[in-house]
Amino acid sequence: MREIIFRGKLSHNNEWVVGNLVFSQEGYPYIIPSDIIEQDGHHLRIFDDNAYWVNENTIGQYVGMRDKNGTMIFEGDIIKHHQYYGATSMSYTIGFIDYNNYKFFLKGVGGDKSWELFNLDGSEEVIGNYYDNKDLL
Repeated sequence: MREIIFRGKLSHNNEWVVGNLVFSQEGYPYIIPSDIIEQDGHHLRIFDDNAYWVNENTIGQYVGMRDKNGTMIFEGDIIKHHQYYGATSMSYTIGFIDYNNYKFFLKGVGGDKSWELFNLDGSEEVIGNYYDNKDLL
């Protein structure tokens, strides 16, 4: 089973934080780092006051895969997808990770190509994310 975690940008300084996504009673999104939570099978106990308020528009879920360099891939990441043709010929497509109909996809720029993530071959590389590097698209 894949690890279900999220990331989001802190609302006060735009730094990224990764952990568990929770919402306050008022509906504000917070991310709590996984290392300050203890689970006993029925309850969650938080050992710190570090529930970070994040910008709702930047929240992305971990897709359960890592790129060729070991970087965790999140929804909203910009990926360079390498395509090999024989032993010496190669091209690549730049795309971003999207979530639709309960599946994660790598969508090529312009929307003309789309790959389900389980069809990727492990040669992908995270080169940025939609929120910080829109110019890469």
